Amino acid sequence: MDCNATLETINQNIDQARQRQDELRKIMEAAEAAGLYYHAPRQKWENRGSGRYLYLHFHSDGRGGYTGPDGKRKVYVGNDPDVVAEHMAMIQRGAQYRDARREVDHLSAHISTIKNELSIINSHLRNLQRRSYL
Repeated sequence: MDCNATLETINQNIDQARQRQDELRKIMEAAEAAGLYYHAPRQKWENRGSGRYLYLHFHSDGRGGYTGPDGKRKVYVGNDPDVVAEHMAMIQRGAQYRDARREVDHLSAHISTIKNELSIINSHLRNLQRRSYL
């Protein structure tokens, strides 16, 4: 395989990574539009008089607030199956969002590394061409 074919293959890989990033961003936008919890809450069922009720507890954000909606620490969900199912779906969409975000960040770092290495390779090739070795 010659240098130009190798460079073309690398550029195709970069294009595929960018396409995957675009797909992941669409998944993230759809999750945001449907509603999600960006941070995973702890689920706690509490027994109160007439039954069990679900509460979602959110972690501290490190600045004196909490990661729940509107900075709340605790969100009352209740025991209505439809409401509980919607909040569980929001938790699931949040997990999908975080996974997609992690993969987008990984692909961005990977593309950046490949571009830097390509720049170095191109620089070496130009130096070799100037010296008439190629």
